[in-house]
Amino acid sequence: METNYKIAYLADHPEHIETVGRWYWEQWDRYEGWDIESSIAYAREGTNKDKLDMTLIALNDKNECLGTIQLMQKGFCPGYDDLTPWAGGFYVAPPRRGGRLAFQLLSHLKRETARLGIRTCYAFTSSLHRLFLRNGGRAIGDGFYAGKNVTVYEFEPVQSHGTQDS
Repeated sequence: METNYKIAYLADHPEHIETVGRWYWEQWDRYEGWDIESSIAYAREGTNKDKLDMTLIALNDKNECLGTIQLMQKGFCPGYDDLTPWAGGFYVAPPRRGGRLAFQLLSHLKRETARLGIRTCYAFTSSLHRLFLRNGGRAIGDGFYAGKNVTVYEFEPVQSHGTQDS
């Protein structure tokens, strides 16, 4: 399993917008009735570095995109519309799963919340409970999204110096 990667802003690597948009569509958006073009357009909206919506990506030494996570203003879990911001679009390419990449993406996102002065962010999942708990998440409720029962988590930021993109 590849362990040499860096976390960067999607804004600095626009060549990966289509990849991220396709991941969104394949993982979630097609089940919500979106077309692929809408998912790619949504990924393009996440190309901010100093405000919401912000997308982080993991890149290997060959500049291949390995995974992504987004800090966004609006969440998609019904019943929690009053909470903001949300960690979402959390995806690791199947060959890269099972290592530390998912943990690192979430950790970097939490550091970005601190850099932006955000005190708390939220996320929901139907399957990543252990990862969220290991990364300081606190379950605050249950919901339903895309045909699945989900748990909503609250995260406090981690103090750091932002992303690394060398």
